[in-house]
Formats: sequence, C-alpha cells, structure tokens
Amino acid sequence: MASIKKDELKEIFSVLSLYGIDLTDIKIVRDTVGFVNKIYFVTIGKKKLVLRKSNPATSLAHIKLEVKLLEYLSDHHFAATPQIIRNLKGTDITIYNKSFFTLQTFMPGSIKASWNKPDGLTAKRAQAFFQTIAKFNKAVEKFPSYNNIANQSLGYFVKNGSNILAKKFRKLSPSIGKNLVLKYRLEILEFIKKTDREFVKTGYDALPKQLIHCDLHPGNVNFLNDKVVAIFDFDWARYDCRFSDLASALSQTNYYFGGKKDGIFKKEKLQSALSNYRRAYGKSNFSVFQENEYIKAALRAYIIYTFFWAIDLYEQNKNKENFLSLNHFLNVMLVNDFDCLFD
Repeated sequence: MASIKKDELKEIFSVLSLYGIDLTDIKIVRDTVGFVNKIYFVTIGKKKLVLRKSNPATSLAHIKLEVKLLEYLSDHHFAATPQIIRNLKGTDITIYNKSFFTLQTFMPGSIKASWNKPDGLTAKRAQAFFQTIAKFNKAVEKFPSYNNIANQSLGYFVKNGSNILAKKFRKLSPSIGKNLVLKYRLEILEFIKKTDREFVKTGYDALPKQLIHCDLHPGNVNFLNDKVVAIFDFDWARYDCRFSDLASALSQTNYYFGGKKDGIFKKEKLQSALSNYRRAYGKSNFSVFQENEYIKAALRAYIIYTFFWAIDLYEQNKNKENFLSLNHFLNVMLVNDFDCLFD
C-alpha cells in the first residue's frame, strides 16, 4: 500500500462526504497494484468500500459505460463484480475538481498473478479463471450497445496497424526502445500484414459483436481459495467479438515471461485453458475448427494491440521494467508459430 499525501487525503474526505459517510471513524489506504486509476480502500468500522478515481484520460462516456455494465451484471446475478454506491444526489458518478469518482462495494480475495507474473496462475486457478471468463462472456452477451465509446475493436488496429506503428515510431524519442523497434520494424510490419490477411480470410470483422473486457489477465481478478471472486478494471472495455476477449486472456497467461524463453507460448497450457473455457461456455454456434481459426486471428491481433500499448508505456517512462515489457510483447509476436498453437 502507498502513502497518501495531505492534499490527496483532503480530496478523498471531500468526495466521501458527498456520500454522507461519517469521517470520524475511518481508515484509508491506497492500492499500489493499479497504475492507470487511483484505488483507495476505505474502512468504516467493520465495513469496507473501494473509492476509484479514474484516469484523467478516461472519458465520462466510458465511465458511464462501466457503471451501466456493473449494474447490468448485478441485475443478472453475476457475482464476481462490485456494486456501485450512489452519492447523496442519487448519481453513480461523483465529479469533484474535474475528476471522476465511483464508490463501490469491497470484493474479497487477492491478486495471485498478472500478465508479467504468470507463474502465480496455478492449474486450479487457471481452470477457475477461464471458466469465469466464459461465464462473463455469456452474461454480457445481451448487454445493450452504447454510442460514443472511444475504444476500437481489434480489427481497427489490424487494418490500420502499419500507419499506427509509423506514428508511434515517430513519437518515440531516441532510446534503446526505439532502436529495438527499428531493428525489427520489417518483421513487425509483416506480422501486421499477415494478421490482416487472416482477418479477411476468416471474415473476423463480420462476427457478432458484444461488450468485452479486453484486458482479462490474472492481475485484473481476485482469487479466494483458488476461485475467482472478482473481475475489475474495465478501462479497455469495448464492443468486439467474444473471441477477442478470449484472446486477451489466452495471450496474457500462457507464456514465459523473462529469461531465454521469454514470449514463447506454453502450448499445453494454452490448449488446457481453451478447453476449460469451452466447457464453461457451453454450446457454440461454430465448429471447433472455425473457433480455432478465429482465435488464432484474434491472438495475433491482440498481440499487435498490446505491443502498441507497450510502446506508449515505454515512451511515458523509459525505465528498465517498461523496456522489458516492450521486448516481451515483441518476442510474443515474433517467436511463436501461431498456426501450430492448437494442433
């Protein structure tokens, strides 16, 4: 947990007062896991709540989408997401000093692994993780679509990948990270072009769209006794095919992170994860062969998407950790034979 500055604490108290919370017997600690949003654990006697201050780059429209989604899941008895608590004005989102806050119920459990610490995802946790993802995909299947959502589908990053790469490369200041991208630029472009061909061949963009989480890795769920009890962090939520959501989970859990094998998928774990997902999801409208073709295309697309994210992260802070992340997603892109993953 991180220390809270005096001005920061004053802001938190001001926001909580808008919910009618008694501030005389209260304890507040800041979570250090998330770096996009600021998360505060609020303890009032024996009661625990979570105050979330959204990233300034996140639009009000997207936060409204997240709130509607959480309310929808609660109404449809999906227990692994928190409930939103309304302020004294009866609104779900509190605007204070031009920042957006939401107060949520506390979810039990703890994080046991993440995309950069995949070894914490044991066989039992992996089974529960992919079964929960399948149930989540089913639960939001009929969630209504909303306009003005900025997050694009994976197909957008595939179709426009070459131009996006060129723009991001120009913005990169001179560094070892920029040299790395330059060294493998032709291979990256070929990977993007091949993925585009896969999207066209499979007709991926014509598949049914629904709301997806799009960042389903074990760092965005809580485990309790090897069971998933909470899913959170919907900042990347968007409308896309459910296979894009599955690809986000498969591509961030079943590889080596660091060392000589960095980026290489663990084929047996990948196949086991897919089997767990399919058993929980139930009957599909597609054959296993069709699904495998869609998932391979989605995996390639998701790696492109996360590689672009890693470039942005590195440009914001050129530290060793972010360089390793950039190098990792480049390895995932270039060292795997995606055509043989599900043989």
